[in-house]
Amino acid sequence: MSACQTLQARLEPDGSPLFP
Repeated sequence: MSACQTLQARLEPDGSPLFP
């Protein structure tokens, strides 16, 4: 996974809390 995708996952909680 790219760093951008990681940041987006944390900034945009689309119902999938990948990072607490």
